[in-house]
Amino acid sequence: MILFSVIAATLSAMVFAVAVLWLKGRAPVSDLAREKALYARFVDDVDRRLARGQIEADLALEEKAEAGRALLKAARDHGEAAAPLKPAVVMAGAATVAAISFVLYGVVGMPGYPDQPYAQRLAAWTAMAQTNPDALPPKPMSEVLKARAGDHKNDAGYWQQLGRYQVMAEDYLDGARSLEMSVRLDPKRAEGWSDFGEALVLAADGVADDSARNAFAEALKRDPNDISGLYYTARIFRDDGQFDEAKTAFDKVLMRLPAGDPRRETIAADVTALDEARATQDQVSAQIRGMVDNLSARLKTEPNDPDGWARLLRAHRVLKDPAEEAQTLSAIRVQYKNNPDQVAAILEKAKAPVGREGG
Repeated sequence: MILFSVIAATLSAMVFAVAVLWLKGRAPVSDLAREKALYARFVDDVDRRLARGQIEADLALEEKAEAGRALLKAARDHGEAAAPLKPAVVMAGAATVAAISFVLYGVVGMPGYPDQPYAQRLAAWTAMAQTNPDALPPKPMSEVLKARAGDHKNDAGYWQQLGRYQVMAEDYLDGARSLEMSVRLDPKRAEGWSDFGEALVLAADGVADDSARNAFAEALKRDPNDISGLYYTARIFRDDGQFDEAKTAFDKVLMRLPAGDPRRETIAADVTALDEARATQDQVSAQIRGMVDNLSARLKTEPNDPDGWARLLRAHRVLKDPAEEAQTLSAIRVQYKNNPDQVAAILEKAKAPVGREGG
Protein backbone atom coordinates (compact mmCIF):
# COMPACT_ATOMS: atom_id res chain seq x y z
CA MET A 1 0.00 0.00 0.00
CA ILE A 2 2.97 2.34 0.50
CA LEU A 3 3.99 1.83 -3.14
CA PHE A 4 0.43 2.60 -4.22
CA SER A 5 0.39 5.81 -2.18
CA VAL A 6 3.72 6.97 -3.65
CA ILE A 7 2.62 6.26 -7.23
CA ALA A 8 -0.77 7.96 -6.68
CA ALA A 9 0.95 11.07 -5.29
CA THR A 10 3.38 11.12 -8.22
CA LEU A 11 0.51 10.79 -10.70
CA SER A 12 -1.33 13.70 -9.07
CA ALA A 13 1.79 15.88 -9.26
CA MET A 14 2.26 15.03 -12.92
CA VAL A 15 -1.36 15.92 -13.76
CA PHE A 16 -1.00 19.22 -11.90
CA ALA A 17 2.25 20.04 -13.72
CA VAL A 18 0.69 19.31 -17.13
CA ALA A 19 -2.29 21.53 -16.27
CA VAL A 20 0.00 24.42 -15.27
CA LEU A 21 2.09 24.14 -18.44
CA TRP A 22 -1.06 23.97 -20.58
CA LEU A 23 -2.47 27.10 -19.00
CA LYS A 24 0.79 28.97 -19.52
CA GLY A 25 0.80 28.01 -23.22
CA ARG A 26 -2.73 29.16 -23.93
CA ALA A 27 -3.36 32.34 -25.97
CA PRO A 28 -4.01 35.30 -23.65
CA VAL A 29 -7.01 37.53 -23.84
CA SER A 30 -6.95 41.27 -23.23
CA ASP A 31 -7.77 42.61 -19.81
CA LEU A 32 -7.70 46.29 -20.92
CA ALA A 33 -11.14 46.68 -22.51
CA ARG A 34 -12.46 48.83 -19.67
CA GLU A 35 -9.35 51.07 -19.57
CA LYS A 36 -9.41 51.54 -23.37
CA ALA A 37 -13.09 52.52 -23.32
CA LEU A 38 -12.41 55.09 -20.60
CA TYR A 39 -9.47 56.48 -22.62
CA ALA A 40 -11.62 56.83 -25.77
CA ARG A 41 -14.38 58.68 -23.89
CA PHE A 42 -11.84 61.00 -22.28
CA VAL A 43 -10.24 61.89 -25.64
CA ASP A 44 -13.67 62.56 -27.18
CA ASP A 45 -14.48 64.88 -24.29
CA VAL A 46 -11.20 66.76 -24.77
CA ASP A 47 -11.96 67.21 -28.47
CA ARG A 48 -15.44 68.55 -27.70
CA ARG A 49 -14.08 71.08 -25.23
CA LEU A 50 -11.40 72.12 -27.74
CA ALA A 51 -14.03 72.63 -30.45
CA ARG A 52 -16.13 74.80 -28.13
CA GLY A 53 -13.15 76.93 -27.28
CA GLN A 54 -13.20 75.90 -23.63
CA ILE A 55 -9.50 74.89 -23.59
CA GLU A 56 -6.39 75.81 -25.55
CA ALA A 57 -4.86 73.43 -28.12
CA ASP A 58 -1.66 73.03 -26.07
CA LEU A 59 -3.65 72.03 -22.97
CA ALA A 60 -5.77 69.58 -25.00
CA LEU A 61 -2.62 67.92 -26.34
CA GLU A 62 -1.15 67.68 -22.82
CA GLU A 63 -4.33 66.06 -21.43
CA LYS A 64 -4.38 63.50 -24.26
CA ALA A 65 -0.74 62.68 -23.58
CA GLU A 66 -1.43 62.24 -19.85
CA ALA A 67 -4.37 59.96 -20.63
CA GLY A 68 -2.15 57.90 -22.94
CA ARG A 69 0.45 57.47 -20.22
CA ALA A 70 -2.27 56.32 -17.79
CA LEU A 71 -3.43 53.74 -20.32
CA LEU A 72 0.12 52.37 -20.71
CA LYS A 73 0.52 52.14 -16.92
CA ALA A 74 -2.77 50.23 -16.65
CA ALA A 75 -1.49 47.78 -19.24
CA ARG A 76 1.63 47.13 -17.20
CA ASP A 77 -0.27 46.78 -13.91
CA HIS A 78 -2.99 44.44 -15.15
CA GLY A 79 -0.91 42.32 -17.52
CA GLU A 80 -2.60 39.69 -19.59
CA ALA A 81 -5.07 37.15 -18.06
CA ALA A 82 -5.69 33.63 -19.33
CA ALA A 83 -9.18 32.69 -20.41
CA PRO A 84 -11.05 30.52 -17.86
CA LEU A 85 -11.25 26.77 -18.38
CA LYS A 86 -14.41 25.45 -19.90
CA PRO A 87 -16.48 23.14 -17.61
CA ALA A 88 -16.31 20.34 -20.19
CA VAL A 89 -12.50 20.44 -20.10
CA VAL A 90 -12.47 20.30 -16.29
CA MET A 91 -14.86 17.32 -16.21
CA ALA A 92 -12.85 15.47 -18.84
CA GLY A 93 -9.65 15.97 -16.89
CA ALA A 94 -11.25 14.76 -13.64
CA ALA A 95 -12.64 11.66 -15.37
CA THR A 96 -9.20 10.88 -16.82
CA VAL A 97 -7.52 11.11 -13.41
CA ALA A 98 -10.21 8.91 -11.82
CA ALA A 99 -9.83 6.26 -14.56
CA ILE A 100 -6.05 6.18 -14.28
CA SER A 101 -6.26 5.96 -10.47
CA PHE A 102 -8.71 3.03 -10.65
CA VAL A 103 -6.43 1.11 -13.02
CA LEU A 104 -3.43 1.93 -10.84
CA TYR A 105 -5.18 0.63 -7.71
CA GLY A 106 -6.05 -2.62 -9.50
CA VAL A 107 -2.40 -3.12 -10.43
CA VAL A 108 -0.49 -2.10 -7.30
CA GLY A 109 -3.19 -1.71 -4.65
CA MET A 110 -3.89 -5.47 -4.52
CA PRO A 111 -7.59 -5.27 -3.53
CA GLY A 112 -8.67 -8.37 -1.63
CA TYR A 113 -5.18 -9.10 -0.36
CA PRO A 114 -4.01 -8.56 3.24
CA ASP A 115 -1.67 -5.71 4.08
CA GLN A 116 1.66 -7.49 3.74
CA PRO A 117 3.82 -5.12 5.86
CA TYR A 118 1.29 -5.29 8.74
CA ALA A 119 1.14 -9.08 8.46
CA GLN A 120 4.91 -9.20 8.74
CA ARG A 121 4.89 -6.95 11.78
CA LEU A 122 2.16 -9.02 13.39
CA ALA A 123 4.19 -12.18 12.83
CA ALA A 124 7.21 -10.56 14.51
CA TRP A 125 5.09 -9.37 17.42
CA THR A 126 3.58 -12.83 17.83
CA ALA A 127 7.02 -14.41 17.94
CA MET A 128 8.14 -11.90 20.57
CA ALA A 129 4.98 -12.47 22.61
CA GLN A 130 5.82 -16.16 22.71
CA THR A 131 9.48 -15.71 23.65
CA ASN A 132 9.74 -12.41 25.54
CA PRO A 133 6.27 -10.96 26.23
CA ASP A 134 7.50 -8.41 28.77
CA ALA A 135 9.49 -6.65 26.04
CA LEU A 136 6.43 -6.14 23.84
CA PRO A 137 4.65 -2.75 24.23
CA PRO A 138 0.90 -2.75 25.03
CA LYS A 139 -0.25 -1.76 21.54
CA PRO A 140 1.52 -4.61 19.68
CA MET A 141 0.50 -7.06 22.41
CA SER A 142 -3.14 -6.04 22.04
CA GLU A 143 -2.87 -6.59 18.27
CA VAL A 144 -1.42 -10.06 18.85
CA LEU A 145 -4.29 -10.93 21.18
CA LYS A 146 -6.92 -9.39 18.92
CA ALA A 147 -5.76 -11.58 16.04
CA ARG A 148 -6.76 -14.64 18.08
CA ALA A 149 -10.27 -13.46 18.92
CA GLY A 150 -11.84 -16.14 16.73
CA ASP A 151 -10.35 -18.87 18.94
CA HIS A 152 -11.55 -17.31 22.21
CA LYS A 153 -15.07 -16.07 21.54
CA ASN A 154 -16.43 -17.45 24.81
CA ASP A 155 -13.34 -17.01 27.00
CA ALA A 156 -13.96 -14.25 29.56
CA GLY A 157 -10.32 -14.27 30.68
CA TYR A 158 -9.13 -13.67 27.12
CA TRP A 159 -11.42 -10.65 26.66
CA GLN A 160 -10.34 -9.21 30.01
CA GLN A 161 -6.65 -9.56 29.13
CA LEU A 162 -7.21 -8.03 25.69
CA GLY A 163 -9.17 -5.16 27.23
CA ARG A 164 -6.45 -4.43 29.76
CA TYR A 165 -3.76 -4.23 27.08
CA GLN A 166 -5.98 -2.00 24.96
CA VAL A 167 -6.49 0.33 27.91
CA MET A 168 -2.72 0.42 28.55
CA ALA A 169 -2.29 1.31 24.86
CA GLU A 170 -4.82 4.15 25.42
CA ASP A 171 -7.34 2.52 23.09
CA TYR A 172 -9.99 3.14 25.72
CA LEU A 173 -13.11 2.58 23.63
CA ASP A 174 -11.85 -0.73 22.24
CA GLY A 175 -10.76 -1.71 25.73
CA ALA A 176 -14.21 -0.93 27.12
CA ARG A 177 -15.83 -3.09 24.43
CA SER A 178 -13.52 -6.02 25.18
CA LEU A 179 -14.07 -5.71 28.94
CA GLU A 180 -17.82 -5.49 28.45
CA MET A 181 -17.62 -8.80 26.58
CA SER A 182 -15.66 -10.20 29.54
CA VAL A 183 -18.31 -9.33 32.13
CA ARG A 184 -21.07 -10.61 29.88
CA LEU A 185 -19.35 -13.98 29.66
CA ASP A 186 -18.51 -14.11 33.36
CA PRO A 187 -20.43 -11.56 35.46
CA LYS A 188 -19.30 -13.06 38.78
CA ARG A 189 -15.76 -11.66 38.80
CA ALA A 190 -15.35 -8.32 40.58
CA GLU A 191 -12.14 -7.43 38.72
CA GLY A 192 -13.88 -7.72 35.38
CA TRP A 193 -16.47 -5.16 36.44
CA SER A 194 -13.96 -2.71 37.92
CA ASP A 195 -11.74 -2.99 34.82
CA PHE A 196 -14.79 -2.30 32.66
CA GLY A 197 -15.74 0.74 34.74
CA GLU A 198 -12.19 2.10 34.62
CA ALA A 199 -12.10 1.84 30.82
CA LEU A 200 -15.39 3.74 30.60
CA VAL A 201 -14.04 6.51 32.85
CA LEU A 202 -10.84 6.85 30.83
CA ALA A 203 -12.80 6.90 27.57
CA ALA A 204 -14.92 9.75 28.97
CA ASP A 205 -11.89 11.86 30.04
CA GLY A 206 -12.28 11.04 33.73
CA VAL A 207 -16.06 11.37 34.01
CA ALA A 208 -17.96 8.45 35.50
CA ASP A 209 -21.28 8.14 33.69
CA ASP A 210 -24.15 5.89 34.76
CA SER A 211 -22.63 2.85 33.04
CA ALA A 212 -19.32 3.30 34.83
CA ARG A 213 -21.01 3.84 38.19
CA ASN A 214 -23.04 0.70 37.71
CA ALA A 215 -19.88 -1.26 36.83
CA PHE A 216 -18.12 -0.19 40.05
CA ALA A 217 -21.24 -0.97 42.07
CA GLU A 218 -21.30 -4.45 40.54
CA ALA A 219 -17.62 -4.91 41.40
CA LEU A 220 -18.09 -3.96 45.06
CA LYS A 221 -21.22 -6.11 45.26
CA ARG A 222 -19.07 -9.13 44.43
CA ASP A 223 -15.98 -8.02 46.39
CA PRO A 224 -16.32 -5.14 48.89
CA ASN A 225 -12.52 -4.95 49.04
CA ASP A 226 -11.89 -4.58 45.29
CA ILE A 227 -9.26 -1.84 45.16
CA SER A 228 -10.19 -0.36 41.78
CA GLY A 229 -13.86 -0.41 42.67
CA LEU A 230 -13.18 1.36 45.98
CA TYR A 231 -10.87 3.93 44.38
CA TYR A 232 -13.22 4.98 41.62
CA THR A 233 -16.20 4.93 43.99
CA ALA A 234 -14.27 7.34 46.23
CA ARG A 235 -13.75 9.63 43.25
CA ILE A 236 -17.44 9.46 42.42
CA PHE A 237 -18.34 10.43 45.99
CA ARG A 238 -15.90 13.34 45.76
CA ASP A 239 -17.34 14.56 42.45
CA ASP A 240 -20.84 14.36 43.94
CA GLY A 241 -19.82 16.46 46.92
CA GLN A 242 -20.13 13.54 49.38
CA PHE A 243 -16.79 14.21 51.02
CA ASP A 244 -17.19 12.08 54.13
CA GLU A 245 -18.09 9.03 52.05
CA ALA A 246 -15.18 9.77 49.70
CA LYS A 247 -12.71 9.98 52.61
CA THR A 248 -13.94 6.65 53.97
CA ALA A 249 -13.50 4.96 50.60
CA PHE A 250 -10.01 6.41 50.10
CA ASP A 251 -9.02 5.20 53.58
CA LYS A 252 -10.20 1.69 52.70
CA VAL A 253 -7.99 1.72 49.64
CA LEU A 254 -4.96 2.83 51.67
CA MET A 255 -5.58 0.08 54.21
CA ARG A 256 -5.44 -2.55 51.48
CA LEU A 257 -2.34 -1.29 49.68
CA PRO A 258 0.99 -2.64 50.94
CA ALA A 259 3.69 -0.27 52.18
CA GLY A 260 5.80 1.02 49.32
CA ASP A 261 3.07 0.55 46.74
CA PRO A 262 3.38 3.52 44.32
CA ARG A 263 -0.39 3.82 44.22
CA ARG A 264 -0.33 5.12 47.79
CA GLU A 265 1.14 8.40 46.51
CA THR A 266 -1.77 8.78 44.13
CA ILE A 267 -4.26 8.18 46.94
CA ALA A 268 -2.48 10.68 49.18
CA ALA A 269 -2.73 13.31 46.45
CA ASP A 270 -6.43 12.49 46.02
CA VAL A 271 -7.04 12.92 49.75
CA THR A 272 -5.29 16.32 49.68
CA ALA A 273 -7.42 17.36 46.71
CA LEU A 274 -10.47 16.08 48.58
CA ASP A 275 -9.73 18.35 51.56
CA GLU A 276 -9.31 21.32 49.24
CA ALA A 277 -12.57 20.51 47.48
CA ARG A 278 -14.34 20.24 50.82
CA ALA A 279 -13.05 23.67 51.88
CA THR A 280 -14.11 25.22 48.60
CA GLN A 281 -17.54 23.62 48.81
CA ASP A 282 -18.02 24.87 52.37
CA GLN A 283 -17.17 28.40 51.26
CA VAL A 284 -19.54 28.22 48.31
CA SER A 285 -22.29 26.76 50.48
CA ALA A 286 -21.88 29.58 52.99
CA GLN A 287 -22.22 32.14 50.20
CA ILE A 288 -25.27 30.40 48.82
CA ARG A 289 -26.91 30.21 52.23
CA GLY A 290 -26.39 33.93 52.68
CA MET A 291 -27.98 34.54 49.29
CA VAL A 292 -30.86 32.20 50.18
CA ASP A 293 -31.60 34.09 53.40
CA ASN A 294 -31.59 37.48 51.66
CA LEU A 295 -33.63 36.23 48.73
CA SER A 296 -36.20 34.50 50.93
CA ALA A 297 -36.70 37.70 52.93
CA ARG A 298 -37.16 39.79 49.77
CA LEU A 299 -39.63 37.36 48.17
CA LYS A 300 -41.87 37.61 51.22
CA THR A 301 -42.38 41.32 50.51
CA GLU A 302 -42.00 41.18 46.69
CA PRO A 303 -43.36 37.78 45.69
CA ASN A 304 -43.96 38.60 42.00
CA ASP A 305 -40.37 37.86 40.94
CA PRO A 306 -40.09 34.76 38.69
CA ASP A 307 -36.30 34.99 38.37
CA GLY A 308 -35.96 35.31 42.15
CA TRP A 309 -38.05 32.18 42.71
CA ALA A 310 -35.97 30.30 40.15
CA ARG A 311 -32.74 31.28 41.89
CA LEU A 312 -34.12 30.29 45.27
CA LEU A 313 -35.32 26.91 44.04
CA ARG A 314 -31.98 26.20 42.37
CA ALA A 315 -30.07 27.22 45.51
CA HIS A 316 -31.99 24.71 47.65
CA ARG A 317 -31.11 22.00 45.14
CA VAL A 318 -27.41 22.93 45.24
CA LEU A 319 -27.49 22.83 49.03
CA LYS A 320 -29.22 19.42 48.82
CA ASP A 321 -32.07 20.61 51.05
CA PRO A 322 -35.13 18.74 49.76
CA ALA A 323 -37.41 20.01 52.51
CA GLU A 324 -36.71 23.68 51.72
CA GLU A 325 -36.93 22.90 48.00
CA ALA A 326 -40.40 21.39 48.44
CA GLN A 327 -41.52 24.35 50.53
CA THR A 328 -40.28 26.82 47.90
CA LEU A 329 -41.97 24.88 45.12
CA SER A 330 -45.24 24.99 47.03
CA ALA A 331 -44.90 28.77 47.49
CA ILE A 332 -44.29 29.21 43.75
CA ARG A 333 -47.44 27.30 42.88
CA VAL A 334 -49.47 29.36 45.34
CA GLN A 335 -48.06 32.64 44.02
CA TYR A 336 -48.81 31.73 40.39
CA LYS A 337 -51.85 29.52 40.87
CA ASN A 338 -53.64 31.29 38.04
CA ASN A 339 -50.64 31.16 35.70
CA PRO A 340 -49.37 27.58 35.21
CA ASP A 341 -47.21 28.67 32.28
CA GLN A 342 -45.27 30.93 34.62
CA VAL A 343 -44.73 28.04 37.04
CA ALA A 344 -43.37 25.91 34.21
CA ALA A 345 -41.05 28.73 33.12
CA ILE A 346 -39.69 29.11 36.66
CA LEU A 347 -39.02 25.39 36.93
CA GLU A 348 -37.16 25.49 33.61
CA LYS A 349 -35.05 28.47 34.68
CA ALA A 350 -34.21 26.71 37.94
CA LYS A 351 -32.32 24.07 35.95
CA ALA A 352 -29.63 26.61 35.07
CA PRO A 353 -26.63 27.26 37.36
CA VAL A 354 -27.08 29.68 40.23
CA GLY A 355 -26.90 33.26 39.00
CA ARG A 356 -27.88 32.38 35.41
CA GLU A 357 -31.57 31.60 35.80
CA GLY A 358 -32.61 34.74 33.98
CA GLY A 359 -30.16 34.20 31.08
